[in-house]
Amino acid sequence: MNTKLVVLESPQTVFAHQLDKSALAASSTPTLKIRHSIIGILLELSLTVAGISVLYALFLPAIAASWNWPKPILNYSLHALDVARLLVLLELIRRYFNDLYILSDRRIRQMRGYISFSFSITNIKLCDIREVKIEQSLFGRLLGYGTVHIGTASTNAYEVQLKKIAHPRDLAEEISRRRLIQKEMAKN
Repeated sequence: MNTKLVVLESPQTVFAHQLDKSALAASSTPTLKIRHSIIGILLELSLTVAGISVLYALFLPAIAASWNWPKPILNYSLHALDVARLLVLLELIRRYFNDLYILSDRRIRQMRGYISFSFSITNIKLCDIREVKIEQSLFGRLLGYGTVHIGTASTNAYEVQLKKIAHPRDLAEEISRRRLIQKEMAKN
């Protein structure tokens, strides 16, 4: 298979993805491989680490004084904080590589659990999509990430949720554009 890295640029975002030359010949819309926004994951995990560090700093001296811990135990507990930071870094890597979303010219595929105990794949044809919804928090709007919910006519719930995606508005517009192309092709 002959592939190369291609970057699609729009006024608001840049999508990097793998482009299959034979797929390009058959279609004018290349396949996008989408991962979580590293900024969204970093923000979530940094708030967790900050909270743990503050609680640790506030309560460890009081606990150590009330229980009369010797100094070596306090040193070991400070090393435990370093281990906790390492575990948070490993969780950051796991969350980034755990899910992959693939948007082709005919369907969207969600592959969850690459680095988890359970693995699942969800496929939705673009012509079956009834709704594309964007959800962003305050930090998400400021830093440019959010969640794109995709629902089909088969159920009232959203089958695919692309969480912590960079530039969710651009992605939702791209999904809607491809959906309209698929509906026009189905009519012809």
